[in-house]
Amino acid sequence: MTPDQAAAKAADLLDDASKNLLDNAYVQSCVTVGDAYMRLHLILATGATFNWDAIFPDRR
Repeated sequence: MTPDQAAAKAADLLDDASKNLLDNAYVQSCVTVGDAYMRLHLILATGATFNWDAIFPDRR
């Protein structure tokens, strides 16, 4: 995945969330996954090293 693809996926998810504002769970899911794609975009775009535990602290 390229940085542009990750950013586009995040934008799509946030757009979906904006179309379903009455469904709280759906919006929360879209925003959570969109946030993960934006973090991936930043990692790919900057070439930064990353610590998955710091990025997703609730994963375990």
